[in-house]
Amino acid sequence: MTFELKELSTLKKEFNDAVDVLLKRDKKGKIEDLSNPRKYELQYLSAILNRLEEQVSDKTIKSQAAALTFYGAMQTVMRDIENKRGMLDSSGLLSDSLANIIGINSEVRAENKPDLYQTSKFYTALNEFLKQIFINNDSRKGFKKDHILRAIPTNHLNELVETSYLLSKNAEKAIVDSLVANGQTIVVFEKPTPPSVEEKKEAPVTEEKKPIFIGEYAAHKKSPISATGRFGTWNDLTLALADLIKDELADKNVSKINKLGLHRAAQLHFLNAIKAAVQATGISESEKLAVLAGAMHLVRKQIDDEYASAILTSTENSIIHKGLNKILGKKGEVDAQDIEALIFSTTQFMRFLAVEPKTDDKKSIRTKHLFSEIAGFDLKTIFNLCIDMIHDCRNVALHHVVEEFNKEGKIPEKASKSYIASALSKLSFLTGKKDESSEEEDDELEHKSTDTLSH
Repeated sequence: MTFELKELSTLKKEFNDAVDVLLKRDKKGKIEDLSNPRKYELQYLSAILNRLEEQVSDKTIKSQAAALTFYGAMQTVMRDIENKRGMLDSSGLLSDSLANIIGINSEVRAENKPDLYQTSKFYTALNEFLKQIFINNDSRKGFKKDHILRAIPTNHLNELVETSYLLSKNAEKAIVDSLVANGQTIVVFEKPTPPSVEEKKEAPVTEEKKPIFIGEYAAHKKSPISATGRFGTWNDLTLALADLIKDELADKNVSKINKLGLHRAAQLHFLNAIKAAVQATGISESEKLAVLAGAMHLVRKQIDDEYASAILTSTENSIIHKGLNKILGKKGEVDAQDIEALIFSTTQFMRFLAVEPKTDDKKSIRTKHLFSEIAGFDLKTIFNLCIDMIHDCRNVALHHVVEEFNKEGKIPEKASKSYIASALSKLSFLTGKKDESSEEEDDELEHKSTDTLSH
């Protein structure tokens, strides 16, 4: 047997039954009467479930995607509970109930639980859905005034969203770790000609082993113009890269890339390989820029990490790092959302080049791919770096929104607390903890503060 995705209506019934049991245990009439953190965890799940129902009814989301989203939300709450419980505490009634609904409790056989790919889909669907809490689905514009999770205090909402980002990162990395390099298909730069009748008779080509023409690549998701506009034309960016490589060769007094150190040579060969591959596609110039620029961001981060472990040197000593700063913009000059978009563009292109579609329910790395001949290049390491950077970008963007909300959304009455209470409030914001006796009061103030935002 395999894991069977439940319908949203089934998930709703089982969730409501679980809530009823929890309310009866605590002798409460409704979710709002519960104490935190159970209250806001259930508010989070209830609000998401209600909106998903509306969107399925309006046909703005497919029923399967809605179900995947709610699975992701339930697992996020389970992790939130895990994060907050003491070492000797049990998982608790809510966590156990959610595990039963999802189908991951200890009584379920491993083969009947969600696999790596299904689990990753849960979090991908949830994180896409959570964009709705931002104006125009863009975190740069701040929280919507009446977003669906407004009943949850912002610091708690921040924790839940951070958790869903982290779970997505871990799930993606688990998939990368599971990849085996036994894929038999190859990506070619020249469009294959169909075999003749005689050739088919002599050597029939199976569907799985047909070469894949690079011109067939189509970006599933494209980077916005805000991310690519700074690079000018494709010719501008490729010339800038060529000049940067020449600067590095001149600085190291060598005639070709292979004579550089192993890591630097691998990085430059990687950029040249991406450039050549992108050039051979039929995608728009803007998306070509995104793929190459995203690859440059990856290399710059590799250099950052190299120098972070060096005590007596800094990235100022790296010709490539300084040149990439000039091309890409220094840290803080570019929105995290745009960097995330560029890296995603690179990631999906690299997957097309190097990862074979699922066979026997598992993806695999092609035995031969564009990067396999680059000495010192580790494909899995690069994929994991992509995942880490996307996760970091999401957190940076989220923290900025929360910080701006806290700056703009605090109502004047809250400043009238005593000096000690105010100090404790500031301390609790830094530590992520609240004085339990004042939590309900703070929650109420924070809910009101959403009305003071100008959108």
